[in-house]
Parts: sequence; structure tokens; C-alpha cells
Amino acid sequence: MDQHEHDATPTPTEVSRPETQEAPGGRSTTARSAILVVVLAAVLCVLFAGDSIESSGEEMPEGVPRDVVVAVGGPTGSIARALPFASAADAVVGWFEADDPAPARAVRPATVPGQAGASAGAITEADFDRRAVQSTTPAPTLKSLLVTGDSMSQPLDVHLARALEPKGVDVVRDPHLGSGISKTAPVDWTQLAPEQIAKDPVDVVVVLLGANEGFPLPVGGGKPDADCCTAAWAAAYATRAREVAQSWLDGGAQQVLWLALPAPQDPRRQPITRAVNAAVRVALGAFGGRATMLPTDDLFTPGGRFRGSMVVDGREQIVRREDGIHLNEVGSELAAQTTLAELRRLYRLP
Repeated sequence: MDQHEHDATPTPTEVSRPETQEAPGGRSTTARSAILVVVLAAVLCVLFAGDSIESSGEEMPEGVPRDVVVAVGGPTGSIARALPFASAADAVVGWFEADDPAPARAVRPATVPGQAGASAGAITEADFDRRAVQSTTPAPTLKSLLVTGDSMSQPLDVHLARALEPKGVDVVRDPHLGSGISKTAPVDWTQLAPEQIAKDPVDVVVVLLGANEGFPLPVGGGKPDADCCTAAWAAAYATRAREVAQSWLDGGAQQVLWLALPAPQDPRRQPITRAVNAAVRVALGAFGGRATMLPTDDLFTPGGRFRGSMVVDGREQIVRREDGIHLNEVGSELAAQTTLAELRRLYRLP
């Protein structure tokens, strides 16, 4: 398998603690006032940055300090996500940082090149998820399915074929080993996608792709190629991923289901996976209900932490291969079950 590893990983910045100084002469505060200020500051931190505490804890190395931060961050993150203040704060901070080349953990580009052109067409009922709105139209019958990607899509394609073909669904399996969106060999996905849908018109395209990513991407405008995993790289990757999905949909596919990458075991590859997942989520956002990213990253690696085994059918089972990247038979079957559950919500199976 053709793999590319990115050696430059983000380094946490150590924040120094200022020395304690005596307050200069002037207006003094009572102990009660000081306590009120501390309580108010704590409340504001929970409201505006509670989820940041949780995410920061998840990215810390294993140990007692991480366990303490995660224990505190879990409840504060739940409170922050339930209220609108955190998103408002993120919007303000994002405005100031829109032009700042972010590290690998911050690959949420404010804009994606060419995004307006892809979503500027007339909005139709196909843009809405059937589960989100009331519809008198019965769910369509699933007749055909394309399972594609790199080596990550195997043996997912086999499990989906075993489940669907006995029900009369035509399953096309088209993996391209060693390929990637950030490279053009052995295939260029922007050229392959329209060829796939022209050769085998299908209702749904299922994608699992990303074991060979991290190569520099052109950004245009006379600028040098962007290295992974900056915001510029994520924007370029999202542009190419959106073009690929657009080709499938333009070719007649009703739905694109793109499985998120589980975190790999190698910490040097984890920034690549995070950047790819973030970029694909931005790319699919242009298509409304016609394209969905399945949260298989959270299923296999909650919080972005690698795990080789998990509880499946009531017992601990290994779900990853020895390389720490691919899903094994058990993991692929679990990914197939997740995909089938989504298909049942969207279609009537024969």
C-alpha cells in the first residue's frame, strides 16, 4: 500500500505562569467581591468555552492530568453545547483567525475555493434529508449501490454485497488500492468519479477513502502548494472532494454516503486523518441531504483516540488490522451495519 506519512505534528505551546505580585496601592476589594468575581468567571468559562475544556482534555497524553481534565470537561462540554454562547464565541474568534494558517487541529477553513459555484443552483426537495422534514412521498426502493475508495473500502464492500445482493440490490465493488484525493496516481479521483457513474449508474455511492493522504496540494493564485495539514491544505482537499461527490450526483446517484476515517494508531498520521475528515465534512455540506458523512470516526475512535478493540455483540473484539490503519473483518462488518442502518432510513429495501 502506498502510504505517506507527515512528520510535522503540532507541538503544544507551554503557557508560562506569571509570578505572584502584590497589588499596587489603590482601591481595595472585599473577600466577598473577590469570590463573586471568581464564580462569575467560572460561569462564563463554562458557557463560552466548556467544550474547549473537553476537547483539550481528549488531546492530552494518557495519564492522571488528562483523566482529571476530561472528568471536568465532560459536564462543562455538555452544558456549553446545549447553549448558544459557545457557537457565538467560536464565530467571533473565527472572524479574527480567518487569515491565520492554523495548525493541524484547526482545519476549519472559513471559505472553500469555488464553493459558491457548487451550491448556487436552485434548491430542490432533493437537498433535504427525508428524516428532517415531513414528506408525503414514499421512500424510494434501493436498487443499486457502488462501494468505492482505497484499500479502506475492503472488506466493507464484501459485507455490504452479502447483505444487499440477496435482497435484489445490485452492488458494484470498485476499490482503487493506493489511491488518494491528495494525489493523482494510480488514479485521479476527479477523473475517476465521472467514469464510475457513467459505467455503472447507481442509486447510492458509499465511500471509504483516506489511507494514502497527506501529499501537498495546489492552491492556485501563484501560491506554493499547501502542505498537510494546514487550513489551506484542507480547503484544497475539500474542493477536490466536493468535485468528486458532485460528479457522482450529476451522473445520477441519489445519495453519497462517505464514511469518516477512524483515527490511526501512528500519532504522526493522526493530523492527516483529522484534516481529511474536516475537509470532507465541509465538502459535503454543499449538497444538503444528498450527501452524508457517517460518523464512523466516533464509532471506532471516540474522541480521536485510537483503539484496536471494542465491545461488539457484548464482548471485547479486535476491530483493526495490525497496521493500525485498516479495519479488519469484524470492524468492516460493524461499518457495514452502520451503513445499512443509514440506508434503511433513506430507502425501502426490496
